[in-house]
Amino acid sequence: MTASEQHGADVPPSRKKSWGIRFSLLSMILLITVVALSISNWQKSQQLSRLKVRTEQLSQALGIPLVTDSTKVTAIGVPVLANASWEWHVVIPEGKEYDLFVAFTHLPAEGLPEDPIHVESLTNGEVRINLSIEPEVDLPTTVTVRGRYVVPAQAVQTMLYHGLSPREASWLLHYGGESRAVARHDGGPKWYCTRNEGLIQDPEYVVTTFDPDEAIVLRRTRVYPVEDPTSDDDAPRTCAGMMVWLAPKVPEDETANP
Repeated sequence: MTASEQHGADVPPSRKKSWGIRFSLLSMILLITVVALSISNWQKSQQLSRLKVRTEQLSQALGIPLVTDSTKVTAIGVPVLANASWEWHVVIPEGKEYDLFVAFTHLPAEGLPEDPIHVESLTNGEVRINLSIEPEVDLPTTVTVRGRYVVPAQAVQTMLYHGLSPREASWLLHYGGESRAVARHDGGPKWYCTRNEGLIQDPEYVVTTFDPDEAIVLRRTRVYPVEDPTSDDDAPRTCAGMMVWLAPKVPEDETANP
């Protein structure tokens, strides 16, 4: 026997490798834990998704707008069941301030009225603005504007209580409702056309964002006589109606020195 053969005889035969999957008890426990956590996370994700949808539905029903850009003004019209009453939810960015105005005469089709009624100044936060008109039999028709800061929370505050003159309130006799409509003038041959613009229900209230330096028209309702109710050719430059808007507050030094 040669030396090489003798050396080879002393080496034990190599064991055959096993390619089967082998689990220890610890590996099995870890696998079960990972699967359980994955299922739990998936269930929580589904629940959060359903809660998000539900929250958006409730927010829309309550008139709470979803803020997508904190640098802009976010606003929405809020559904109100009472007649001759309108409401808006406005989110004002940090560091911004606005003046709230209303007007009932000399309303232009575009732009802002020249002689508005100043209601109040509003600063950053979330505020609910409600305007209600109450006709009286023997007294002037009154308009009440109320505001309530939702964030930061505050009590309801009556910001304006104003008695409308017969001229200011004349448009109410011919107001056609939320959507554009016409109503015959009592005892006259003409028709009155109502035009509504702004954050109104057409067909549903929609969240709208505005640049912080522009005027924000919450509502513009123009009521005027026309010969043909299907044409806008007879629309006057200014007329009666109702307009509610926010304008960026002008610093006092700029107001004093235009």
